[in-house]
Formats: sequence, structure tokens, C-alpha cells
Amino acid sequence: MNLVSARFRLAGLLRKLEACATLKLPFSFFLALRYLKPKRTFVSIITIISMIGVMLGVTVLILVISVMTGFDRELRQK
Repeated sequence: MNLVSARFRLAGLLRKLEACATLKLPFSFFLALRYLKPKRTFVSIITIISMIGVMLGVTVLILVISVMTGFDRELRQK
């Protein structure tokens, strides 16, 4: 990457950040939108699959912890 292309990338990033600031979005949403916009369709598919995987993993963890807590309470009551 040469200096000119790095300068153009930085200018584009600054323009996106300014647009984000005018919409009053938090910086985390700005980063999320930056990585969710597909440059190619394959990257978008991988992003969607990984997001679904993380969502399912967190859901299963919450479910297991709540079930185990319920069993623990039941065993302690008896």
C-alpha cells in the first residue's frame, strides 16, 4: 500500500466517521456497520453465518446457566 492510497482510505474513513457523527450513532455502531457492509457477497455470507453462530452460542449459554441454577435451587431446597 503506498502513501497515496493510504491517504484516500483515511479520507474515506473520516468521511464515514463524520456522517456517523451527524447521525449521532455511537462509535460501536459505526464499527459494526463498517464491517457488516459487504464489499463482496461471499464476505457478507460469512459475516451472517458467524453472527448467527455467536447468537446461538450466547443463547445456549444463557439457557444452560439458567437451567443449572434452577436445578441447584431445587436440590438445595430438598
